[in-house]
Amino acid sequence: MPEFIIEFVSNFDQHPKVLEKLEEYFNSGVRVAWLVIPQVKVVYVYTSPVEVTICKGRRICSAEPVIPGFKISAEALFS
Repeated sequence: MPEFIIEFVSNFDQHPKVLEKLEEYFNSGVRVAWLVIPQVKVVYVYTSPVEVTICKGRRICSAEPVIPGFKISAEALFS
């Protein structure tokens, strides 16, 4: 299992199922998970199942500490 994952969430995904999958990722060794929601141009950056940073606009999304220096604003990600 990679330590960093990016999951794109669609209109058809059910919130409980997405959170269940997120829990499974962290139980399998993931250290950073991005849940990308293109419809509202927001990225939820999880560093554990209960620690999250919400990135929108100019707010920076980071894959650190897994990938040092890998940072991008939500605005740039969706442009």
